[in-house]
Amino acid sequence: MARAAWLRVALATLGVTLLVGIPAAYALYVRGGRLSRAIEEIITLPLAIPGLAIALALLLMSFFITFASMAMGTAIMALGQHEGDGNTPRGPRRPAVERLIRTIRR
Repeated sequence: MARAAWLRVALATLGVTLLVGIPAAYALYVRGGRLSRAIEEIITLPLAIPGLAIALALLLMSFFITFASMAMGTAIMALGQHEGDGNTPRGPRRPAVERLIRTIRR
């Protein structure tokens, strides 16, 4: 029973769309001009906005990831730098890092 009601609603919607949409599309095509272009743009907005929203979200996310990586890299580099004469480390070093630094300096 409910299936038949949904089918009737779908067919009624299809009929109204065909009766109104086809003559409206033909009128926009024949008349041309600024108004028809504005109406066409308004009609296509629901297709364009989701793509723009996704693109903006990806752009912002990549910015935040890049910024966080840069900040973390700067902090890590600051931990490994020496103050003044270069003999006093700013952060703790592990023995493996010390050996690597000695090997590079030789």
